[in-house]
Amino acid sequence: MSDTYSHLDSAPPGPLYLRDQDLEEALEYLVVASRSMTGKARETLEGRGFGMAHFRVLHAVSRNPNIPVARLLEILDIRKQSLHRVLTPLIEAGLVTQTPGEKDRRHRLLALSEEGKTFVRDLTQQARVDLAEAFRRAGPAAVAGFRTVLKELNKKTETSR
Repeated sequence: MSDTYSHLDSAPPGPLYLRDQDLEEALEYLVVASRSMTGKARETLEGRGFGMAHFRVLHAVSRNPNIPVARLLEILDIRKQSLHRVLTPLIEAGLVTQTPGEKDRRHRLLALSEEGKTFVRDLTQQARVDLAEAFRRAGPAAVAGFRTVLKELNKKTETSR
């Protein structure tokens, strides 16, 4: 990490890891890690006239092929108008496809095109490499703890909707 964030290299938290200082440090780690993990993707997206909102849609669709629009709205926790502004350019660029639902043709099912799949793989390649390396260095117990914390944070987000 750069010198700006060298203060994050403090000793591991003690038994009082819920102290404000430790929580603030954890929040800062999350902010810095998020910026680091999305940096390369952000550059690539901007090169095509897209932003991080487009990335969130692409990622959600890649993880949920043939997702109904209504479900995507729930996952992203956005309004239909906001999704439309982001989704339309992705469809026009040929990255996302939409097909009518099998049971109800009014429903639209979204999936990545082959070009979209390649684009998402390219967008996330550096983040996957960085994450794999960090996981290797941290070890299995730390990775398990990390996943547990993220799952707990995700539960909190899901229940607040």
